[in-house]
Amino acid sequence: MNLAREAARTRSPLGPRPDTLPSPPPVPHTDAELAALLGLLTAPRARIGTVVIGHGRDAASTTAAAAFADAWREHGGAVLAAVDWPEDAASWLRPAHRFTAVTPDAWVVAAGPQGWARMSRGVGEGAGGVHHAG
Repeated sequence: MNLAREAARTRSPLGPRPDTLPSPPPVPHTDAELAALLGLLTAPRARIGTVVIGHGRDAASTTAAAAFADAWREHGGAVLAAVDWPEDAASWLRPAHRFTAVTPDAWVVAAGPQGWARMSRGVGEGAGGVHHAG
């Protein structure tokens, strides 16, 4: 075992970074998931009118993002930007800057765990310190 390589691969002595572990590809969203998300964003005290949508470039994430955008607009909401990213990228700064270029009431993400983990680090490190809430 190469300790230097293992140390570089991990953030913690407890295990590897989440984005280095294999993960299954995103699966298509369900109508119930879309309805639940809309319910959260349109709850009486939510006061959310504008969103930025981020998504991976895989078919399931792209379809989920488009379905949400359509449903959000039908509900009277505005989509300020839609930003996509590849699962693997040489740099995450460009999509991270686009994702945080405007200040919406909410950010909505449809992506695989590895792509989003990498993208969210780019958002936190290079695009104004904004961090995702989950």
